Amino acid sequence: MLQTTLAEVRAHPTRLLGVLLAVALSVAFLVACLVFVDTESAALQRSVAVRTAGSSVVVRPVDERNLTSAIAGTPGVDTVERARSTWLDFSAAGERGLLQLGSRPQDRRLQWMTLRAGTWPERADEISLGRATAERARIGVGDTIRVQAGTANGTDDLRDLRVVGLVDESASLFSDLQSSGVVTTASPLLAGGSTEYLVLARPGEDPAALAAALEQRLPPETEVMTSQALAARQLAGLTGGVDVIRYLLLGFGSIAVLVGSMIISNIFGIVVAQRRRQIGLLRAVGATRGQVGRNLLVEALLVGLAGSVVGLALGIVVAAVGAAISGSLAGGLALRPLPLVLVGFAGVVVTLVSALAPARRAMVVSPLDALRPVADVGAARRSVLVRGSVGSALGVLGAGLVTLGLLRGGSGALLLGVAGSALLATAVIGLAPVYLPPVFRGASRLLQGSRPSLRLAAANTVRNPARAAAVCASLMLGVGLIVTLQVGAASIQSSTLASVRHEFPVDAVVRAPSGVLPADVLPGVRALPDVRAALAVPSAQASTAAATVRLDGLGADAGAVVAAGLGQLDDDTALAHPFTLEMLGRADGDRVQVTVGPRSSTFVLRASDVADAGSLVITTQALERVAPDAPVTAVWAAAGERADPAAVMNGIRSVAAAHPRLEVGGSLEQVAAITSVLTALLQIATALTAVAVVIALVGMGNSLALSVIERSRESALLRALGLQRRQLRGMLVAEAVLLALVGAGVGVLAGIGFGMIGTAAMAAEGGFAEIRFAVSGRQTAVVVAVAVVAGALASVAPGRQAARARPVEALAEA
Repeated sequence: MLQTTLAEVRAHPTRLLGVLLAVALSVAFLVACLVFVDTESAALQRSVAVRTAGSSVVVRPVDERNLTSAIAGTPGVDTVERARSTWLDFSAAGERGLLQLGSRPQDRRLQWMTLRAGTWPERADEISLGRATAERARIGVGDTIRVQAGTANGTDDLRDLRVVGLVDESASLFSDLQSSGVVTTASPLLAGGSTEYLVLARPGEDPAALAAALEQRLPPETEVMTSQALAARQLAGLTGGVDVIRYLLLGFGSIAVLVGSMIISNIFGIVVAQRRRQIGLLRAVGATRGQVGRNLLVEALLVGLAGSVVGLALGIVVAAVGAAISGSLAGGLALRPLPLVLVGFAGVVVTLVSALAPARRAMVVSPLDALRPVADVGAARRSVLVRGSVGSALGVLGAGLVTLGLLRGGSGALLLGVAGSALLATAVIGLAPVYLPPVFRGASRLLQGSRPSLRLAAANTVRNPARAAAVCASLMLGVGLIVTLQVGAASIQSSTLASVRHEFPVDAVVRAPSGVLPADVLPGVRALPDVRAALAVPSAQASTAAATVRLDGLGADAGAVVAAGLGQLDDDTALAHPFTLEMLGRADGDRVQVTVGPRSSTFVLRASDVADAGSLVITTQALERVAPDAPVTAVWAAAGERADPAAVMNGIRSVAAAHPRLEVGGSLEQVAAITSVLTALLQIATALTAVAVVIALVGMGNSLALSVIERSRESALLRALGLQRRQLRGMLVAEAVLLALVGAGVGVLAGIGFGMIGTAAMAAEGGFAEIRFAVSGRQTAVVVAVAVVAGALASVAPGRQAARARPVEALAEA
């Protein structure tokens, strides 16, 4: 029998090509998710630990005392170097932002950076920039950047630095592409920055033991830890985003595997239908039921192995492409053998499990029944009952997990939401034979007065609802995945934006930290095409009994640029950030007296995020009482509803670039960064989810092909009664379009629901201040249109197969 199986595979390799494709794409989806996320996580870990990775122990002092001698005199210490770093504002060729400056260790073993062009800085006015920073700012070796550092008397120290070299920076999707540079150890720009001592242990010395010895010798409260422990602590606060994406992608991957299992089962059903006569002959000449079933399972094993191998290779290639796009490929792909082997093994198991039902159908019939094309109606009904019972149980369990995750909130809410959604998706598929037949009957009634081919197409869906539900199911999942991604991404972006704006109600702020705002800034900001409104904000320095604060005055038109929080502002009220209330030693509702020169006034304090830390927001009328000559020191601006946050901030920075001392901030800074990450994730996830859609379309075509085989007698009878080939093909196209519309409709509704569940779960995990759901009607319409067109195309090959058969021959063979 094994020889018979191998001969069958060699004789008809195309019959199982669809199975191989479904297995390969499903395995590739999961492998790509695992390798890509692991590679990004490794890149994030390198970026977090890169500055201290070469050392054995890191020492962080609490004051400016020089601890070099004390550390060097500790037994077990080989080398110690003092490293300093700080953050400064910089501007260059229209690029503005924060620049992390660090000193370069002299010992090569401690150098975390690699020089790629030029030289290392040797003078105080020289700098080696990160290569990615230089590319973003469009500058190179020999150009000049300007940095802004504060001084002891509160003024700004502007310095020009010449770029003498370019060094490598780590990059990944989950780590910020921060701007960085290297200066000399003695650079005055590092004064006031943070200090670390990088310690190298002698060969054979245990870093943990050396850290314990250093703790005994150094002043109390000095932080001493191994470099590995420091990296783990820093990474722990950053890997939440990586885990979130891992759960999301693996959730989508699990659904894609579910789609693939359905397709595999359908294709093996087609194989059994195509070989009914052959199976009957084998049974008639002595083959047992067990031998027939084992033959089919051996075919499934061989195809599953081949598909898993192809899927592993394809998934690694896809992950490499994604990592190259995000920038994390420079550190190499993170290939963990055990998870990859398990995924490949899962592909084989899924193939075997999916082939069990078709194998059982081939085993339970007698030789005489196998020579007949009549389906077992009782078995089909029992299958629907079993699927309905299992689907209902999974739906209840999935709804319970989703509810538990949303009610629980905090860590684990998203994982419960993804797990519950996967069970709910399985339930939607399992219950399809239950809720789809009424839909088919309704469509049949609507098409009663249409052309014969349309009426026949609708009648076909009603006559065999289980088969029609199987055709819809695969497309249902594919469309549902795409819509889930679209709704989830749009809703998360909208919710994140709302939460950020709840905490930072002003989109963009341009401020002169000292002095008067240049006159050309306000008209320049207002002239930007994506800026909806901008207003000038006068300010004055005032003193209170506890501290000095800045008074910002807002006029009656402030509502045009402030998203929320102005309802409690009047001439006798001052809005204060919670930090400011703590600084003043006051609480919400307390009074505070402010003094500007000889004038003073008393205000009722109200906690609000409208005000910056260290400032009070009052009305312009109230500001005129205490500071009638207060100059304009800032511009507050609001972006249009559909404006690109990054484009708005780039435009505002270009306006402020003519005045290096200006500060640029606002909620759009955070929104732009979040939007950038979400957009990249959506593109990657959509590309990966397209695999599931391809699997779904393959399954739809195979299901239609199976229906053609099962209805060979019916098609022949229709041809004998006068139905032309063109009409028969049209009937199958109409049937495919109808099934595609139903499948896409259910997929859209399910996708919207799952997208909202995912958004709510992520909001519960991240503690969003506000949840906003968003559905794009245009994107949804495009998905449905593509599904309908794809359904029509999937019917072309089966339609030709049905039309080619001659009525007499088909009736004779049937």
